[in-house]
Amino acid sequence: GLRATLLLAVLRLAFRPWYTPLLHSYEDILPRLPVPALEQTVERYLQSVQPVLAPEEYRTILAASRKFLANEGPKLQKYLNLKSWLTRNYIADWWLKLVYLRSRGSLLLESNYYGHSTANVPSPVQVARAAALIHYYCQLKTRIDDETLEPLTLNGVPVCMNQYRHVFSCTRVPGMERDDLVQYDPVESNHIVVLHRGLWYRLNLRARNNRWLTAWEIQLLLKAIVDSGAEATGAHSRVAALTAKNRTSWAQLREHFFHYGVNKASLDSIERAMFVVVLETHPGGPTEEGDWTHTSRDLLVGNGASRWCDKSNQLIVYENGYAGINCEHSWGDAPVMAHIVELACWHEAVAHLH
Repeated sequence: GLRATLLLAVLRLAFRPWYTPLLHSYEDILPRLPVPALEQTVERYLQSVQPVLAPEEYRTILAASRKFLANEGPKLQKYLNLKSWLTRNYIADWWLKLVYLRSRGSLLLESNYYGHSTANVPSPVQVARAAALIHYYCQLKTRIDDETLEPLTLNGVPVCMNQYRHVFSCTRVPGMERDDLVQYDPVESNHIVVLHRGLWYRLNLRARNNRWLTAWEIQLLLKAIVDSGAEATGAHSRVAALTAKNRTSWAQLREHFFHYGVNKASLDSIERAMFVVVLETHPGGPTEEGDWTHTSRDLLVGNGASRWCDKSNQLIVYENGYAGINCEHSWGDAPVMAHIVELACWHEAVAHLH
C-alpha cells in the first residue's frame, strides 16, 4: 500500500550512501499479503470457471457459491484474516504443502520448468562453457549464503528475496502422501554431481584452503569425465527416470532400494549437492530456421532419464556449448532462476574467460 511504499522510500534515503542492504534486509518491513474481500474472491472464481463449464454446470456452481456466501463463507473469511495477521504471507505454507508437495503427479510432466541462457554462446567448447557457469554459480552461492547479494527492487521498492535461500543445496524428497523440501547445510554442501552418458560423478569444488576451484580447474575435471569415454548401459543409465515417476511410487522405490549401502551413499551425494550438471552429447540451441522447440523440449524432459527432477536446479550444457536449466518448482518461481542465470552469464561475459 501507499504507507508501505513511503516507509520503504524513507528507509532507502536514510541509509544511503553508507549502507548496502543485505539479501534479506528488507524482509521484515515488507507489507503483509492482503486478504481480498470474500465477495471479490467468489466473483473472481466464478469468472475463471465460467468459460470452461457447460451452462448447466455453471448454474450449479453459481448456486453453490451463493450458498457459501450465506453460510460458512463469512466465518472462514474471519479465520483467514486472523491468519494473515499471524503470518507474513497467509497462503505461502498452504500453497507449498497442498498445491506442490501433496501433488502425486510426475514432476517432469506436471511441475518442473526449463529456461534458456543467452542465445549467444561464448564458447563452443562444452567443458569450458560448463566450467565457467559452474564457477560463477559457486560465487553466487557464496553471495546468497553470506547475504551479500543485493536485494532486487521494482521502481525503488524492494521485493521479497526469501526464495533465494533454496536456489542451491535444496532437494524435494518424495514421501508416501506428501514430499518434503529439504535445505541442506550450505557449509557442508560444497560439491556438485555431473551426469554424462548415464554415469554420475561427484565433484568437490572446494580446495584445501577452502577457496572455490577456478574455472580452469573445473574444466580439467569435466574434460577428464568427457574424455574417459565411459558410458552406462541398461537400467544403470536410467536411474534418474525414477524421479519422473508418480511421487508415491518413487517414494516406495526410494525406501526399498536406496535405504542402505552404495545406493544410499550415491543418492545422498545427489540430493546433498549444490546443483546438478548435465553434459549432453548432442548440440542445443535454435535450428538454422530459428526454431527453439526442440531444445526447449529437450531442456524440459531430456530423454526421460537425464533430468534429476527432485533437484532445485540443474544446469544443462550441450555439446556445442549452449546452456539451459531445468528446475523443480515447489521451492520458487522462474524469475529467481532467471536472475541467477542472468548474473552468471553476465559474469562469464565480462570476465572474458573463453
